[in-house]
Amino acid sequence: MAELRQRALRVMPTVQGHYFDLEVAWAQGCWLYDFSDRKYLDFAAGIAVASTGHCHPCVVKAIQE
Repeated sequence: MAELRQRALRVMPTVQGHYFDLEVAWAQGCWLYDFSDRKYLDFAAGIAVASTGHCHPCVVKAIQE
């Protein structure tokens, strides 16, 4: 994942600050999981959006259809 972080530093705009170096491996509902399977509550999921969480079954189904 260090490669992904290095690429992000090269290509992502620096307008928004980065508060921590959490590397998310996967997400489900309101939870994020790192590569050691540690679980984090995603407090940023609803900023400026109507949050349905990660992988909400209704949203996934609508996208698939």
